[in-house]
Amino acid sequence: MSPEQAKPVIDAIPMGRPGEPEEVASAIVFLASKEASYITGEGIDVKGGSHMD
Repeated sequence: MSPEQAKPVIDAIPMGRPGEPEEVASAIVFLASKEASYITGEGIDVKGGSHMD
């Protein structure tokens, strides 16, 4: 994607920037941890405040 094509996509993200792989990985590490052992059937959106229809 060219910078010109990416700009409207990034501008639509409330946090104003694309996510980093480490941010997604942190959620995955948490869900795989003992601290998340009682979480079942939950969706966690890691997308900077944007939402999809």
